[in-house]
Amino acid sequence: MQTPRTGTTASAPEHDSSTLQLDGGEADRPTAVAAVPATPAAIPGDSSATADPRRRTVAAAVAGLAFAVLLLTALSLSIGAGEVGAGGVLDYLLGRDGARENARLSLVVGDLRLPRTLTALLVGAALGVAGCLLQAVTRNPLAETGLLGVNAGASLGVVAGIALLGFDSGYAYLVCAFVGAVVASGLVLLISGRRGGGSPMRLVLAGAALGATFGGLTSVIVVNSAETYDRFRFWVLGSLAGVEGFGELGRLAPVLALGFVVALLVARPLSALALGDDLARSLGHRPPVIRTVVAIGVTLLTAAAVALAGPISFLGLLAGFLARALAGALLLAVVLSAYAGQSDMGVGRTFRAVFGQGDRFDVLLVQKFRLGRIVAGLTAGAALGLAGCLTQTLARNRLATPELLGVNDGATAAVLLSVTLSATGTFGAWWAGPIGALVAVIVVTTVSGGLGQRGYRVLVVGLAMSALASAITQVVLSRRSLSSAGSLYVWTSGSLNGRSYSVAVPVLIGLAVLVPISLAVARHLGVLRFDDATASSLGSAPGRIRALALLLAVALAGLAVGICGPVGFVALASPVIASRLAGPLRVPLVGSMLTGAVLVVAADTLGRIVLDGVELPVGIVTTVLGGPFLLWVLLGRSAATRV
Repeated sequence: MQTPRTGTTASAPEHDSSTLQLDGGEADRPTAVAAVPATPAAIPGDSSATADPRRRTVAAAVAGLAFAVLLLTALSLSIGAGEVGAGGVLDYLLGRDGARENARLSLVVGDLRLPRTLTALLVGAALGVAGCLLQAVTRNPLAETGLLGVNAGASLGVVAGIALLGFDSGYAYLVCAFVGAVVASGLVLLISGRRGGGSPMRLVLAGAALGATFGGLTSVIVVNSAETYDRFRFWVLGSLAGVEGFGELGRLAPVLALGFVVALLVARPLSALALGDDLARSLGHRPPVIRTVVAIGVTLLTAAAVALAGPISFLGLLAGFLARALAGALLLAVVLSAYAGQSDMGVGRTFRAVFGQGDRFDVLLVQKFRLGRIVAGLTAGAALGLAGCLTQTLARNRLATPELLGVNDGATAAVLLSVTLSATGTFGAWWAGPIGALVAVIVVTTVSGGLGQRGYRVLVVGLAMSALASAITQVVLSRRSLSSAGSLYVWTSGSLNGRSYSVAVPVLIGLAVLVPISLAVARHLGVLRFDDATASSLGSAPGRIRALALLLAVALAGLAVGICGPVGFVALASPVIASRLAGPLRVPLVGSMLTGAVLVVAADTLGRIVLDGVELPVGIVTTVLGGPFLLWVLLGRSAATRV
């Protein structure tokens, strides 16, 4: 008799613990025994009374959502071109009075409205289920499907199909988008799963890195083909306007069905995973396998949805050798940039033109255009490098950049809106960059709960803000003529083309004001690498220092975007490279500025010489090279210990 009693008492707390955590962790609730239906007495009336209000609330919510779906479905079928009202739609659906034989009703309802409505329902359901799975596996209610790089992969697939394979039909776009989305998601899974990975943070960072790389490759193709961009710019907005008939939906229906089946199969394991990896293992589950299966289900659902409807989407002083090394690299980058270009000017002629000697055309080309462009690149790079160093020091993570807070995309959207609303339609409104950046970071910090929240929450909100600002940018571009949209798109890729001395003046003034302030708070920034208690004991005010440093970073990044567009990954790479040279005990503000200046000028030079007769914007070059750099940092030994 003693043995079974011992077994019973040993198993009850284990089951009790899991039930309490699922119910919200109320330690004083005695109803956990109800989870073990050993006897009829184990089902008390209080438990059902407590559960009934919840069930009624859930039932009411489901009923309300179902009614809303039915109402929107009816509106979608009844509203549209063709002057076919609800009565005609109902006649066609019910087959009354020969409505099916009516050619006009068959075209409007059978070939256009009905397929589009059903596609919208399935796309919405697929994205909703995929988002639910991703939020459950990452344990974050702000996670969204774009974190797996699916949208970027689908975009690259469509652009490659248009430009390289000559595709121009909806079904061809469907295949290209689906293949690109699956490849992108698969690569993210492989990268994030290395070295015992699979953690939510690694998944997000790998998706962001690969998405940026694919976005850069997409820009490389689009920027050199007006025809490709003309087709791509409407698809990338995400639309169901091109859905005609059930052909495309029928081809992807098996993929959607498989994704929904996977979602049903992982529902119970995800409930166990919500209790934590250790408890999930004790219940017989394997967390890495669960995450992999969830990612596969998310990929199937999201890739099919994107293929059907397009992407629908969130100072320390430097050592002497460091200053000499960066100064030498900066000088070399300036010399190469002054020499590089589409003209056949040699090195000797370039040097003579720098000092005002030689042919008048050479002097004009070098002094007015190339040197002005170099100065703009140097100032923008220095601002981005300093902004990146401030952000990484604040986050205590060398993978943090203003881009992940939505600063770059917010500034870009603000500048484009100012250009659209201005009478002249030029890029003179550089001031819109800092304003847009400030608005973006205010939204991110407010939604995420403030600067003191966990980095993962801020990161996901920042990515969502970037997606929102990017959508605004795409809408603005779609409203412009092809020639205007093409030039604006080049700028949104990050470009120094046509930039002169006057453009760099705002950033020079900003650096003159903000750099001394950054140097003044250098000691406090170094203390921020420790915890807040240590920083406070050393005489610093962590809250004020964070707010000031974030404001400095946002202003600098916004200024840089205001003059040359979003130049990606410079803010990430500059502090990492500078810290490698300066050592881990320093906050390399000056080194990051010099490194950023070198990187921007070098990338601009590379963009002018890498393809014969074609000039790649500096932002495309940095994005294509920066994605692999982020992956290298992410997969490195030291990054593995931090992420």
